[in-house]
Amino acid sequence: MSDTDFRGLFGIPPTLFTDIVLTVRNPLETSVVSGKILRMLPDTRAVLKDDILRTYDAVFAWRGGVLLVIFSAAVFAFLICAWDKAGGLSHEERREIGVLRAVGWDTSEVIMLKVWEGIIISLSSFMLGIIFAYVHVFFFSSTIFEPVLKGWAVIYPSFRPVPAVNSSQIAAVFFLTVVPYTAATIIPSWLASTIDPDSVIRL
Repeated sequence: MSDTDFRGLFGIPPTLFTDIVLTVRNPLETSVVSGKILRMLPDTRAVLKDDILRTYDAVFAWRGGVLLVIFSAAVFAFLICAWDKAGGLSHEERREIGVLRAVGWDTSEVIMLKVWEGIIISLSSFMLGIIFAYVHVFFFSSTIFEPVLKGWAVIYPSFRPVPAVNSSQIAAVFFLTVVPYTAATIIPSWLASTIDPDSVIRL
């Protein structure tokens, strides 16, 4: 809606304004100018840019805590999955290891096969997760998490994060996901490969 149409719709004369933006040449004098405006127009409210930045910082920090709780739940679910994987193999996996042992595979070869299987599954999941997260945040402006970060009651400008990749954070996520899942496959595979192949196949 144009400015003229808005004024005509709400009956606001051209001499009245609801919001005015001022640019002060010397940033150190913004508080002085704000004080003069409040003395001249006591029924107005002066909001400095620093006040807006502090408000945004506080809001993002509080809502970031909400996302941290959600992320913690996801990490807990992953730990349960890894613990279940380390707790033992399924009947089909034990039967597969028994067949491999029956055709002449060595215990170390079976363990290496399962380790590589775990690496491929966890690494492909890790790479797909990183790619989807990058596309979601930097190409779709974090559509899922944007309402949580920005809120629903206030109209904000468009949310366009600047593309950036932090290698230390990616490395931390890698060692928290790929390494535990791969390590969780070693002990069950070793236990299953040490059992007599004939007894495993007949289960």
